Order: sequence, then C-alpha cells, then structure tokens
Amino acid sequence: MRAGPARRRSAVAALALALAAADARADDAATDWRASAELAVSASPARADAPANPGLVDARRGEAGPALHVNARHAAGDLVLTADGWLQARRDWLRGETVSHGYLPEASASWQAGSSVNLSAGIGAFRWGSGYSWNPANPLTDVQANNTSRALAYRRDGDPFASIEFAFGQDLLALTVAQLRQTDRLLDRQERRENRAVLRYQAMFDGADITAFAAAGDGESFGGLSASAAPGDQLELHAELGLRSRRRAPSVRAVDLGPAQAPLAVLDFAPRPVATLSGLVGGQYTFADSTNLIVEFFHDGNGLSRGEFDALRAGIASSRERLDDPAFGAAAQGFLKDTTRLAGRMRRDYLFVRVARDELFARTDLHAYARTGLADGATVWGLLLRRAITPALRVQAGVELYRGDADSEARLIPVRQRVEAALIADF
Repeated sequence: MRAGPARRRSAVAALALALAAADARADDAATDWRASAELAVSASPARADAPANPGLVDARRGEAGPALHVNARHAAGDLVLTADGWLQARRDWLRGETVSHGYLPEASASWQAGSSVNLSAGIGAFRWGSGYSWNPANPLTDVQANNTSRALAYRRDGDPFASIEFAFGQDLLALTVAQLRQTDRLLDRQERRENRAVLRYQAMFDGADITAFAAAGDGESFGGLSASAAPGDQLELHAELGLRSRRRAPSVRAVDLGPAQAPLAVLDFAPRPVATLSGLVGGQYTFADSTNLIVEFFHDGNGLSRGEFDALRAGIASSRERLDDPAFGAAAQGFLKDTTRLAGRMRRDYLFVRVARDELFARTDLHAYARTGLADGATVWGLLLRRAITPALRVQAGVELYRGDADSEARLIPVRQRVEAALIADF
C-alpha cells in the first residue's frame, strides 16, 4: 500500500482535532460535529483517439474503496475551532495497487477580538464570489471546487492563511494573506504555492450585495468585483469581473532547428506583461415545484484564442511526427503530455446550464448540467442521481461525458467519460 506521508499526517491531524472537539460533553451546545463513511467506486475509460495522447500516458481509471469524513466546530467564548478532514483508501483494479490518501481541507481558529474585529488563521478554502460554475472575481479561487453536482465530493488540502476582518454594520473589510496552491492549469503547470495578500470589501444592501477585491503577490496584481441581487423570491442574478496584470496561459513557440528540419513546438509557460479581463454573468430561478435552474456565461481572458488553439493543434501534429526522433523525441513527448494536462477548459467563452430537482420522486434528487465551449461546441454533460435509503444512509451515482468534434478541445481530454457511485452513511 502506498500513501503520501504529508497528506496522511495532515488528514490524521484534522481528524484528531475534529474528534477532540467532538469529545466534549454531549450537552455542550458549543460543540457541533458530523461524520460520514462512504464506499465509493469510479471509472474512466481512456479515449483511443486523443490527439495529444497516442499511448504516452495510461489515462484509464478504475478505483474502489472506503473513506471517512469528519467535520467539527467547537466554540469556547470568543474562540472558534473548525476542522474538516478525509481519510480514504482506493484499490486501483487496473494497476493492481492500493493507494491511501489523507486530506485536510480546513483546520482553523477564529477569535472575536472585539465587537467588530475578528482574527482567523490556519488552512482553508476561499469560496468568494457570486458565480456558481466559476469565480473570476476571486483571486484565491479553486476552479475544481465549484461543481457540487457530482457523486464524489471534491477534496484537497486547504491553503495556509491568516486574516483580519472589520465589520461596519452590514459591511465588511478584510485583509487576508495566503499561500494558494494553484489548480488552474492555464495559470500554473506545477501547482506551486503562490503568495497572495488580498483586500476584500463587502457591502450588503436590501436584497443585494457587492464585493470588491484587490490582491498582489509574486509580481502580479489583481482586481475583482462580484455582485448579486434577488429581484424576487424566485430569481437571483449575479455577475463577476476579474482583472489580472499578467497573461499566464502557455504560448506555443516554434524553435528553429535549422534549414533541414521543421521547427520544434514547445510550450512556454512564462507570464507575459499583458493584462487579462475575465467575467461571468448569470442567474438562477427556482420554480414553484422547487426545480432550480442556473444559467451562466463566462469569458476567460487568460484562455486560448482561436489562433492560439490552432497553433496548439499544429504543435500536436508536428510533435506526433517527432516521437521516434532520437534527438527530439523526448521534447515532443513533453509537449504532448503538457497539452494533455491542460485539456478540459482552455478556451475563452463558455455557457453553463444546470437543472436540479430535489425530491423528484421517492426521496430521489436529480441534477443535470452542461458546459459548452462556444468556440468549438465541446461539451461536458453531467448527471447526478441521489436517493435517500434512510435518513442516515444514501446512495448516489453520477456520470460526466466529454463530447465534441474531432477539432474540439473535448477530444484532447484523454478519457471519454467519468462514472462514479457511492454509498454514504452519516453518523
């Protein structure tokens, strides 16, 4: 059995903190804890016709195993301790190995230093912004965390942070310093830690709110604006803007190898001093039967333009021709592998739609969603079914399909779909 020691220790620490808080007196109203155990299975068949992965990486997935999740919150006067941790083991039946993981999404302390001042520190996530599918206004966003209509919960270690907040009536001013692990492949290939200082101001109104962000760190500045409004009981509208001082999407460069050979395609991940503007506009409507509809359009100014995507595809074609080249075959493999890692959401304009209905029939919930790239029609289709067997036991299953034409970015994703299912017991 293989395990990541740091991940395992961090999750054990989270569970220990959570269980320590839960070990308080049963009648202590300041302690709240929840736990669940799950038995999960997931599978992803490889795409045989992925242009950037001609057998270089075994992208297939077939895993099953248990997981334990504990969340705890303990308040002692003005001090609040919060912990959230996962321990899981997965048996990969395709490769014949078992891998254990520990995750610590949150372990933090918060102290109410006065009637209007709050101090907090630890590790956690920063779910700021009004959008559902993406939050371009948030300088600390995690692009993987937003979609909750999946059978298996997204889990990763949280980011170290310290924050001070000042309340002014309904308004809030906060300063947060954090080390963000970047999960957007267009922003950073290595998922390295990024140092950020974020100033956030939130103003609340009757049925509306506006949040402004200003951030800096690692040679980059960022500004964001998020707003939402509820014109009625059933309709909510929202919008976000984010301005980044650098363009960080990789560019395709052609390295001249001399008159006798075609240029070598390489991906250049160096940031360029070009400002990028991203935005999202959307809304959600809840019908009388409790069906919830979300529609959003978003534009990623850091994404690839049509010309840049065409250059990427040309680089894929030329790299495939060089795979057997003794001098440049390794470089060609590197280009194709990096391109495969970028696949999923590398273009600029997308439309997202989600329909969710809880209690559709017999304690069964249904969620369906689609995200379509407006440049090439590449679409991610998703479906989740969740059924409560008892108040403390439920089963849920989901599928996500990646479809598109031969020239679309969907074909660059090395798997055709992802299927997941889980039996979850709460206690």
